Amino acid sequence: MKDIRIRFGLVVALTLAMGAGNLVLAQGRPVAADADRIYGADSEDGATNPATDPAAGTANDPATAPQRRTAPSRQLTDDEMSEALAFIEQNMPNLDRLWSRMPEERQRRMPPRMQMGFKLMLDARKSGDERLYEVLAQQMRLRDEFMSLRREFNRSGGDEEVKKRLLAKVKELVEVGLKQRELRIEKLETMLETEKEKLEADRKNIESQVEVQYQRLEEETSQFVAFLRRFGPMGQGAIVGGPSAPPTTQSQRP
Repeated sequence: MKDIRIRFGLVVALTLAMGAGNLVLAQGRPVAADADRIYGADSEDGATNPATDPAAGTANDPATAPQRRTAPSRQLTDDEMSEALAFIEQNMPNLDRLWSRMPEERQRRMPPRMQMGFKLMLDARKSGDERLYEVLAQQMRLRDEFMSLRREFNRSGGDEEVKKRLLAKVKELVEVGLKQRELRIEKLETMLETEKEKLEADRKNIESQVEVQYQRLEEETSQFVAFLRRFGPMGQGAIVGGPSAPPTTQSQRP
């Protein structure tokens, strides 16, 4: 019986340790996750996230080549899809000309990367970040212009003047990508300062932190003990925190 209690005690300790680790990770996750979600996962050379590329199937193009990191796909809601289609109609004439040729029901089935690009842009506006929204909107417009110049370049048989204009458009895209990174860094710096202020405040008030942590651990332990009492194979007397069960004598064994 003593060995059983020791084993369950280790389980409780391990569970609490894992919970504490998850708490630390959860506290740190928003900084990186939120930044990637809102600002995208740009490469270090300034190329923008392929998730914002409305031109599917252009992986070999300099401005639309996939990067090593991509943000997770998120589908647009019906309202967001309507906003995205309206944006295409008003701001992306080349894509709109191609998109409008498809059946209406197919137009609302954008590729995942394309949906993610609009999701980032629309989320920026919803969060009140107009600067980021304008950067992402400009990125969409430039990519649409790139599509047009690319088509012209291919039809010209590789005309050098068209190539210069094409590369100039790519340069604009790179500059917009750099601006996007600037905004990301600015946001991270603001979040870092906020975390520093919270940390300093917590250091000055350790006793309240002890009380909060005690209440959290007490609640987690109580829930774990209740689980073991309900589902534990050894019954109520064999768990940490439960009443001790009387030892089983030889005559009581089946």
